[in-house]
Amino acid sequence: MSEPHKAFLIARLIPSSSKGEQSKAYYRCIAAFQHRWSYTFPQIAAVRRFLDLLSNAENANIVRDEIRRAQGKYARQGKRPAMPALSFPYTQFLFSQAWNMDIDNPSTPYVTGIGFEQSVFNPNIGCFSHGSSINGIAIIDITDPLDPAYCYSLDRRDICILTAERYVRIYYKDEDGESESEGGSEDEGEGEGDMLEIDDDGDDPEGERIAQEIKANAMRHAASLKVVRLLTRDVLAEVWPEYFSGNGFPEQEELLIKQETDLHRSLLPPLADLALSQLVKQCALDDDWEPLEQLADMPGKPEVIAAALISQKDIPDSGSALLAKFLLSEVGKNGGIVDLSRFTLSVDAIRVMLPLFPCDTVKAVDLSGNQNLTPDIVVDVTSTYPNLIRLMLLNTNITNKQVMGLLATKPEAFYRLHDFVHPALLVRVSPPSNANIPKDLPAAFEDLQALHKRISTAPRGFTFMQADKVNLLDGQIASMTSIPFFHSEKVLLRLTKFFTDSFVGSQLGPSMVLAAGTPLRSQPRDMNERQHWLHRWISMVPIRGIYDTWRAHEWIFALNCTPHFKRRQEPTYAFIKVDEEAHNEWLFNMLKEEWEVNEGKKNGEAPKDVSGVAVTPFSLENVKVYDVRGFADAVEKEGRPRPSEEVMVAFEEAIAGGRIRRSVPTGFLEVPPLVLMDIEEAKQYIFAN
Repeated sequence: MSEPHKAFLIARLIPSSSKGEQSKAYYRCIAAFQHRWSYTFPQIAAVRRFLDLLSNAENANIVRDEIRRAQGKYARQGKRPAMPALSFPYTQFLFSQAWNMDIDNPSTPYVTGIGFEQSVFNPNIGCFSHGSSINGIAIIDITDPLDPAYCYSLDRRDICILTAERYVRIYYKDEDGESESEGGSEDEGEGEGDMLEIDDDGDDPEGERIAQEIKANAMRHAASLKVVRLLTRDVLAEVWPEYFSGNGFPEQEELLIKQETDLHRSLLPPLADLALSQLVKQCALDDDWEPLEQLADMPGKPEVIAAALISQKDIPDSGSALLAKFLLSEVGKNGGIVDLSRFTLSVDAIRVMLPLFPCDTVKAVDLSGNQNLTPDIVVDVTSTYPNLIRLMLLNTNITNKQVMGLLATKPEAFYRLHDFVHPALLVRVSPPSNANIPKDLPAAFEDLQALHKRISTAPRGFTFMQADKVNLLDGQIASMTSIPFFHSEKVLLRLTKFFTDSFVGSQLGPSMVLAAGTPLRSQPRDMNERQHWLHRWISMVPIRGIYDTWRAHEWIFALNCTPHFKRRQEPTYAFIKVDEEAHNEWLFNMLKEEWEVNEGKKNGEAPKDVSGVAVTPFSLENVKVYDVRGFADAVEKEGRPRPSEEVMVAFEEAIAGGRIRRSVPTGFLEVPPLVLMDIEEAKQYIFAN
């Protein structure tokens, strides 16, 4: 049985066109979701999963930056300019994963089959205004992603605010009407008419057992939300006053009482440390750092001086080398992270500092918050550190257009990166295509060559296309998602997980494969696979579509199988690459042909027969198909890291057939092995737009 349920994310935003109160922020809805829930997938668990994702500080930092970028951009709730449905793509992508997929327990996975966009609806309307809300709604405040608040509510005469446990007791009717753990005092005054009935004729022992398991699981998730703040009516009234303000509402509501903890009194720092702090300020004023250099090797002083430098924030170029010296111990302790997001530095100062850190040790660089950068600093950073796997550029002056230009013209700078975090890679809609051929081509042949270079330039990314033979015959791809750069071994690891878990049954699966981030630190030994999954890092939002219209530069992973392998068919796969040399020759010849036709028209010549001109680059024999080992050989020739033998073997085992996890009573399904596509089938996945 399925039941409708909705969820809303709210946050405090400064409205657009605020005149006298530009610094005043108000709560409003920033995202709305809907889904027809199954009883085997209680919504209470989805909220818990979303909060688990937010508890990862790396995810929270990106959510926080997304909220920062929305300040002053939209009107208050219900006013204009209205907020588009996909205004917070990263945050919504996180919630969609929690909302539509449940693979917390490997033995009983659940995948809805619903994609990202299908779950989203208008965030500007009332919380009870969109269709039926018989089973209530969930509301989550993510103004501070690391300190969220939540509540449940029901659309009734007296709209009330509910904790998760109380909501579950109302949703799943108890025979005695009481909480199994706390008794019935909080339900006083609520009769059976307030409970939601679950169909149960009492003649189905197995159904009753399953229902009890579902309820117990819901109560377990509800209990875990006790530590989360409960939203108050005044906050909700600021978003939806038509429902949560005014008279006629219950005076007593169950509130989560958050115990105030005594703050530990911090000891005054030693006088010597206070003197060091003053010394740092004086050195910055005098632009003379020699007094601090004399203290660099004294025990305990580097940490104190580094803290004082952080508080200084604005560091002159002359002090950058000294700053790097004092940050060295921090880099050694935090797993190789060079965090320069706390300082305002010139790009020249950053270049001075980069080689002063141990180049083989550095795994991540964070330049977020710096407004003095130039795009080529990305190349400087990636070329300095051979083992770098992450670069963070949130809230900088480097624009989306500049980043996309780097990805297209300097792709080798990204070959070894696992994760590159910038707003340009946190969108769901592809950037404008540069592949459109002008109707009036340039008159000069040199201009034609420049045009060819421009429209044949695109990011060397990775696209995952999933289809089944029914859709493919109609020229449709069931799911297509892309990223503008990729790490060859990382993408193989994620594809392996796609087949060994239940991703194959969801339209979200391909996006989740490409979006997963790589942890910097080794996970605690007591953290199992399930905990890794619950608190995973999501480093980007794959676009719905492609970055490279001509498919000349990107890699494609094509998968032809029905969801959960339901239909009897031979599933196929391939790593596909268009031959760039053949493609560029075709494109130049096509441009030249059109140019000659245009020139002929200008000179009054008879129209030239152009019926033989290729319409798409894929009418030529320039498509290559690879298995995983061919893929490894090809990416190595491109200059990318070659995937390890262990990773390739794991992928081969994953596609070899056998048992795949999915949402069936046994938790597994026998599936046939995947077979490599031939070229003719592969060409169907690279049609030109």
